[in-house]
Amino acid sequence: MSQDTVVRFRKKDGVVDPLTQLLREGAQQLISQAVSAELELFLEHHGERRDGEGRRAVVVLTDGVDTKSRLTAADVTSIASGMTPDSAKTYVTNFLDSTITVIFTATGSVLGTINLLANYDPISGAVTGPFGALPIQTPVSPNGKYMVTANVLSDTITIVDVATDTVVAMLPCPAGCHGVQFGAKQGGGYYAYVSSKFSNVLTVVDPDPDNDGNASDAVIAGRVVLAGSPSTASDDVIVGNAGMGGQGVLAIPVVYNGWVQNLPVRWKAQLTPDQIDPIP
Repeated sequence: MSQDTVVRFRKKDGVVDPLTQLLREGAQQLISQAVSAELELFLEHHGERRDGEGRRAVVVLTDGVDTKSRLTAADVTSIASGMTPDSAKTYVTNFLDSTITVIFTATGSVLGTINLLANYDPISGAVTGPFGALPIQTPVSPNGKYMVTANVLSDTITIVDVATDTVVAMLPCPAGCHGVQFGAKQGGGYYAYVSSKFSNVLTVVDPDPDNDGNASDAVIAGRVVLAGSPSTASDDVIVGNAGMGGQGVLAIPVVYNGWVQNLPVRWKAQLTPDQIDPIP
């Protein structure tokens, strides 16, 4: 070639013409209206939810949109949250950057960020410690000692020490790792039940096998195959992929503070004193 041709690319946020600007502003307005409508619907159904002390629970909206001073700012694509039983700290999973924002609940201020990819090198693939990618549900145990997070991309379960806000353990998870909830463990302590969207298996995690408060020795205690027999009760006919698609988990009885004390006698009789009164 005898002559070079230089083509100037416009900047990412540059505007080519008034029509482009008009379309952009219209799209932003539509998104804002949709988010506001979704928020109002969410608050209508869940706005009166309370923690164990009767205080209003934190509501976190995607991308930290602060609406009517009822929301707490988080980070990139906030998708789920967990709270310590004493309501002191709220944890928000940020889906796209694989972090967890730690929030001081009383003021909404950010205390720090847990980077779930700190022990993973995306270039070499080297793993130097527990890690998780694309975190979703992340409840804190009823005794407030550890937090279990389902990571859907890495198919790992990460355990965080709530006292230090550090990742101390990692366990494998079937495809589509998504939902987590705690239930009582016979004899003391708790199990974390983890559902998977693309597997008909419920993973049972023991975050603290020896009940010493140290979750670094977390193990998989077992697995439940979600495939019923012909006599299993169902509210509809399953036509395919039985037991798959699990996103949320509800462990019965509910053993969180404020709930566990009001259980029927027959349930409370099976729990230890520490499980009935999980917050010292």
